[in-house]
Amino acid sequence: MKPRDLAIYLFLGLAWGLSFLVVVKMVAAFGFVAAVSIRCFVAFATLLVISRLAGRKLDFSAGWWPFFVVGLTTVAGQLVGLSYATPLIGTAMAAILVASVPLFRWSSARSGDWSG
Repeated sequence: MKPRDLAIYLFLGLAWGLSFLVVVKMVAAFGFVAAVSIRCFVAFATLLVISRLAGRKLDFSAGWWPFFVVGLTTVAGQLVGLSYATPLIGTAMAAILVASVPLFRWSSARSGDWSG
């Protein structure tokens, strides 16, 4: 792993770990289902804006089913689980779980050699 890749990965872990603060406040204000929905829509809007600014078109020519399965298993499942559990397990454990999600994703991608 190059130093640049490591720096990017560490920044991702830091940003992801700090997001638990937002999760705790959103779940308390809106409930876990609304919190997940809001986070997904914000992520979609951010992706759309970045793709437009970069002048790239989002390509969904593979069909909707593969994107649905990946979104359901890697995004929605994780967000629903964390949003539901955060008020129950406390902020310290939630911070550890949320900060470790990129590590679990990276290790599962590397173990199956899915990352290319």
